[in-house]
Amino acid sequence: MYLGHLIFLAGLAFALDSWLPRPCSRSTPYGSTGACARTEARLSALFGDRYREYRARVKRWIPGLL
Repeated sequence: MYLGHLIFLAGLAFALDSWLPRPCSRSTPYGSTGACARTEARLSALFGDRYREYRARVKRWIPGLL
């Protein structure tokens, strides 16, 4: 979900050829990383070891890479 949002903002910046989406597309990764960490903490507290095992198997941003 977070990666899709980043790709959307980057595409919007290029498609509109406007300066407005560019700062958003540059600052969003920092906010997304924080949101990701908070979501993972909630899921870890809610599901415990099952979620930690899932997180160990599945990459955060790009499956198999990051």
